[in-house]
Amino acid sequence: MSPFLPVHGEVRLVRTAGEKPIAWFFEKRRQVDEEAAPSARDFRQ
Repeated sequence: MSPFLPVHGEVRLVRTAGEKPIAWFFEKRRQVDEEAAPSARDFRQ
């Protein structure tokens, strides 16, 4: 199972944002959005 779920992944990234450089946060956020896009769309419908 992927550690990044459409909803829980958001919380996890926000929680760790203060511990990581801002650039790392946005890069990881972008990667997660790209990977989760199809499943996230199905999840929200």
